[in-house]
Amino acid sequence: EHEHQLLEYAISRMKKLPGVRIFGPTEDLANKVGVIPFTVDGMDHALVTTILSMEGGIGVRNGNFCAQPYMRKLLNVSPEEEKIKRASRCDNPILPGMARASFGCYNNEEDLDMFLDMLGRIIHKQYSGRYSIHPVTGLYVAEGYNIDARKYFLPFGSPEPAVQSEAVS
Repeated sequence: EHEHQLLEYAISRMKKLPGVRIFGPTEDLANKVGVIPFTVDGMDHALVTTILSMEGGIGVRNGNFCAQPYMRKLLNVSPEEEKIKRASRCDNPILPGMARASFGCYNNEEDLDMFLDMLGRIIHKQYSGRYSIHPVTGLYVAEGYNIDARKYFLPFGSPEPAVQSEAVS
């Protein structure tokens, strides 16, 4: 019941966002789970999900979701695009695909508000970062954003750091 309330809330708000196309039922949701596949007109699915992640801290999936033939049909992929697809990785952001928001028993309307507000910012080009496709991975990256993993992970084979305690006065 909780999941269906969230689904109705999310879909009702998403339907009001210009340029958002929701795939799947949007009216009779009795047999639908908390998953909403969607696209944003004029934007790569991978760019939308990268911005959601980088600027909103929101994790969503993108790609073909292990349903390439069905996805090609839904997105009207031409035979020429299909040839390109067969020669590329299925998650390549320059190829047709969708974003997919999922939620469950642990989510609430506040979570959905954050997602929907960030999606609105993306649609209206009100995000702050600059993004480009990485030449090696083919994935979108935020320009100028680098994670120094050394701050979070020890090099392989390093002993764990000694725990230091501080005296409380």
